[in-house]
Amino acid sequence: MDDLQKAAENAVRVCAGVKPGERVLIITDEKTRYVAEVIRDEAGKITDNVDYILLEEFGKRPLKKLPKRLRDSILKSDAIFFAANSVEGELYPLRRSIRDLAQRSGRYAHMPNINREIMEGIRVDNVRIQEMTQRVYEIVNGCRKIRVKGSNGTNIVAEFGEEFLWVKLGSIIGKGEWTNLPGAEVMTYPRNVNGTYIVDGVLGDHFVKYGDLQKTPVRIEIRDGVAVSVECENKGIEQELDKYLDQDRNGRRVGEFALGTNIFLKEFIGVLLQDEKFPTVHIALGNPYPDMTKAKYDAKTHIDAVTRDVSVWVDGRKIMEKGKYVLEDRKIV
Repeated sequence: MDDLQKAAENAVRVCAGVKPGERVLIITDEKTRYVAEVIRDEAGKITDNVDYILLEEFGKRPLKKLPKRLRDSILKSDAIFFAANSVEGELYPLRRSIRDLAQRSGRYAHMPNINREIMEGIRVDNVRIQEMTQRVYEIVNGCRKIRVKGSNGTNIVAEFGEEFLWVKLGSIIGKGEWTNLPGAEVMTYPRNVNGTYIVDGVLGDHFVKYGDLQKTPVRIEIRDGVAVSVECENKGIEQELDKYLDQDRNGRRVGEFALGTNIFLKEFIGVLLQDEKFPTVHIALGNPYPDMTKAKYDAKTHIDAVTRDVSVWVDGRKIMEKGKYVLEDRKIV
């Protein structure tokens, strides 16, 4: 069994828990179909009810609405995999619509921009990742303040309120749930954030095209929960990001604060889907997932931003040191 097949086996059998007789839907496109086909074949070993949809059959992308055939198949399925390329302009009309429908009908594995390298993050002990995600959740749930500091210049303080929910996005998906695969993060909407945040990992949405930003980091100044300035030596990134954030009146608000919990990852690969699961912190500007966190506003944009090798204190307790979890008598996990 090669590495890709092993990762697909984990995705289907462990993460999504596909059972005989269940209906499985795999959504893909030409760029990522070589991964989706392995997932399809693995699902087909368990159940005869596998639907496989190529997004190009609905016309030129970006798709501005959810096609009826796709909608109907989602509502009939128990496990849905989105293993397709992330295309600018599809976040809300397509991907969020798929996610919302999939949660109504079954369980949803979201795998945008998936490739062979990212599948390595699934070819690990997903049960242990689930346990680690639970441990971190128990530490941060109900906390008041988290400080994040790194040698890269990141130095922020985030404040939290019990009115906003912490959410576990582990690697094992139950009915009515969804997660990004590779899974592994704990997130919420922060009541307030202040300080300097350095994006030397990767940016999300269509900014994944810029890859690893370690050599051209983005500096974000945050005041009262709002990104008041963005700076980058690569002026193309700086200008494009400024324009992106101003698309929505809430586009500059810090809508998400998260900690990655995939302790098996060894190096950044320049792709958000995996890098945001690294033992580090990432924030997102824009949409705060109000349906999950109970935040009081919405936004049509959402861009994740990953920093690396930071240390983290939760209400004064150090839980991470330079990108490694420090739990139980300072044992690095």
